[in-house]
Amino acid sequence: MNTKHRKKIELSAYRKTQFALLTKRRFLPLFITQFLSALNDNFFKNAIIILIMFQHSTVLNLPSEQMVALAGAIFMLPFLIFSAMAGQFADKFDKAHLARIIKGAEIIIMLVAVLGFNAERFDLLLMCLFAMGVHSAFFGPVKYAILPQQLKEDELIGGNALVSASTFVGILFGFILGGLAVSIEGTGVHLACAFIVLASILGFVAACFIPKATAPDPHLKLSLNPIALTWHVMKLARINSTIFNAIIGIAWFWFLGGAIFSVVPPYVKQVLMGGEVLATGFYAVFTIGIALGAILCGKLSSGRVELGLVPLGAMGCTVFMLMIGFMHPEFVKGEFVISQWHNIVLVSAFLLLSVAAGLFSVPLIALVQQRAPKRNRSRVIAGGNVISSFSMILASVCVLIYFRLGISVTGFFILLSIFNFFVAIYLFRWVPEFLYRFVTFVLAKFTYKIEVEGLENIPKEGPAVLICNHISWLDWLIVYGCVPRPVRALVDYYIMQHPIVGPVLRDARVITLATQKVSEGEQEAAFDQVRKELEAGELVLIFPEGRISSHPNMNPFKRGVERIVQQTPVPVIPMAISNMWGSMFSRAPLRRSWWSRMRQPRREVDLVIGTPIPPEEVKVRKLEAIVRGLKKPEDFYATLEKNVPLKKVRVD
Repeated sequence: MNTKHRKKIELSAYRKTQFALLTKRRFLPLFITQFLSALNDNFFKNAIIILIMFQHSTVLNLPSEQMVALAGAIFMLPFLIFSAMAGQFADKFDKAHLARIIKGAEIIIMLVAVLGFNAERFDLLLMCLFAMGVHSAFFGPVKYAILPQQLKEDELIGGNALVSASTFVGILFGFILGGLAVSIEGTGVHLACAFIVLASILGFVAACFIPKATAPDPHLKLSLNPIALTWHVMKLARINSTIFNAIIGIAWFWFLGGAIFSVVPPYVKQVLMGGEVLATGFYAVFTIGIALGAILCGKLSSGRVELGLVPLGAMGCTVFMLMIGFMHPEFVKGEFVISQWHNIVLVSAFLLLSVAAGLFSVPLIALVQQRAPKRNRSRVIAGGNVISSFSMILASVCVLIYFRLGISVTGFFILLSIFNFFVAIYLFRWVPEFLYRFVTFVLAKFTYKIEVEGLENIPKEGPAVLICNHISWLDWLIVYGCVPRPVRALVDYYIMQHPIVGPVLRDARVITLATQKVSEGEQEAAFDQVRKELEAGELVLIFPEGRISSHPNMNPFKRGVERIVQQTPVPVIPMAISNMWGSMFSRAPLRRSWWSRMRQPRREVDLVIGTPIPPEEVKVRKLEAIVRGLKKPEDFYATLEKNVPLKKVRVD
């Protein structure tokens, strides 16, 4: 079977797998439960807000505008107080059982809310709103921590995409239906009461079908001190810098979402000269766009946690917020008409902004789920929920301060765009893996067709030495982008002295390896650094040939890998890159121009990963033979015919 046909089959299988999750009991009940939870939360919250805003001038001796702000704070406060406790419970008990208890409590809360609606007791309704916040705070770590237990690794990104999409669709429909229901004269409140009770019952029924999810830490000692617990989960979240920075990225996503949601009504009123209907339309565009971005993320990721989409999403958010800030709508007889070309571009910018936000957030969520230790995964997620909740409250405060200063609404989007740019710079500076995955993603989509085999041979945790043949300047980047864990590579001292390449590689946290002729001290320091990385449980990449090959064959392996394994006994994982010889980044003689090589059709490149070799079996000649065996037969002849005389080349 040829490579192209095999890749089509694999892509088709992945797409089938992603949406086939909706037919699996290990996913569908959770999907439905989460959708109904988001729907009911926002239906109930918006129904209360509309009642306060449009049917009562004062509530509990406060003006309606202040009560609306207070209602939002009441709903968010439990996330700050109880998220840490929720993570603790999710690590100690069966998550499926917890989900049923939480959804059962929702039914009781909604029955009490029915009494509040019928008696017009806003104090009772606000208490129920606080209780729903507690309900959501406890359900958050359950829904995200259960996914890695119920799904296979290649289903994780697709499952997160579907859950994120269902969340935002639920938020949208809850937001719209809650306002519409209580606006109906006479029967509106009764319809709202029936809806919230029915949704809570259906959510409980769906939760009853969630399969058992064994507690990862059943002997965990419970603590009921929210302050101490919150401090503890924050410390857990900071243990791994990559996870913590991913949590910061997720919090920034919620900050952006909260800020944009807050600024849509004044934007529509002041800039577009529209009313409630147009504002609702923009809310719909924004939330549907995030859902589409989440689904698109699942499509582009092809069954893996594709961190390369994070920079793409961040750049998209920056560009489209700038567009919204600088664009001016066209009016027809004083009204905003969507059919005008300028307005179509403006609405499209809103849609693409939200799609980019979806691309940005879903890989970060999956990264936290994948790399957080199983024993305390729920508590790490709970720590992230605390930070995200604080960021949403902070967004509301920032919007309030901004408009108090009297600055224009469009200027707010420009300011958000600038802040987003610097947040992205921060993330990519401290987690360069995002940027290198992005470069590999672009190469894989536009320059090379990178096919990976044997990815299951990379351990999910624990140290290992990766060895690979060295045929081009991009070999390290291909490995960095295809291996699902962070990798530290050994790079030659002279390459690190390059004024452009050196700083880029230093940002990638490579280890500089010098020969004894250059500096014996630096060589020893490099081997010492390798030992420290392996003892810390990291993956270290070595090119045993010691240099990029100037011909299609492999150079003999040097014995540095033997020394490393003798010093720190860990498994060695052989890898082989095929068909990079003759590419524009190899050392093949340039009989054709560099530009003509760029214009050639996408080159099919294979990365084959072999089974781990135990440290006691590591011999350099054996490793060399294994890597030679992993290399696939390359179609050199078309390339060699245009580059070098065939008689001078011997193919392995």
